[in-house]
Amino acid sequence: MSKKSTYTQFVSLVLGASLMTAMISCTDESLNPTHKKNTNLLEDSPIEGRYEVKFSPLNSSVSGLTAGKAKIRIIADKISVGIEITDSPSKAIHSQFLYTASECPTEVHDVNNDGFIDQVEASKVLGSILIPLDGDLNSQDQGETHFPWSDGLGNYSYYQEGEFSSMLADLTAPDLNLQDEIIKLVPGHDLKLQGKVIVIEGISEDAYLPGSIQSLGSNSDRKSLPIACGVINRALLEDSETSEGDDV
Repeated sequence: MSKKSTYTQFVSLVLGASLMTAMISCTDESLNPTHKKNTNLLEDSPIEGRYEVKFSPLNSSVSGLTAGKAKIRIIADKISVGIEITDSPSKAIHSQFLYTASECPTEVHDVNNDGFIDQVEASKVLGSILIPLDGDLNSQDQGETHFPWSDGLGNYSYYQEGEFSSMLADLTAPDLNLQDEIIKLVPGHDLKLQGKVIVIEGISEDAYLPGSIQSLGSNSDRKSLPIACGVINRALLEDSETSEGDDV
């Protein structure tokens, strides 16, 4: 056999082995879908993904030990928000808002020491409302009359879907009402959910409140009283408690 033929066979064997190694490597990655995805999720998709919230009670002397969780999904052009609440004030409307702040109010924000954190006191730490979680996620103004009611046990479920592009268009539109507590995104700033807070408000209209309780605008002191708050945290797809078929 000539040297040239031997060399050709050697090169063929080397190329064949390299090709087989590459195929095995690709197969390993396809069998392990989390491979190299966890580390790139946040970089590849600054906003898309899943977020979770665990609520803690506020003003428990009149609202009880309100508890629950929320899950937010942004996938392609779809945003969905699901909230499950237990032990809230029963048979009451509960407004829900995503605020610009990154901290929930605590007892230290009860500046008048009346034992309650009212809407005015809470606003000092919460900032302004960015997204009302009502009957229409696509608009800050539409759907405001469609907040959930709690049942006789103080439990309720909320689920709403929207178009993410429509939401962003609304959040970046001119603010036509500068007198309310709802604001638009600052020009040039992207929407960021990580670290922001969601607050649930509202107690029964017949609940006792001292005359020191204050509210903003035309809001009633009972409808606007904070009853729970939670910080939004991003969850990797593999670590989320929900599956693709779950609403919440």
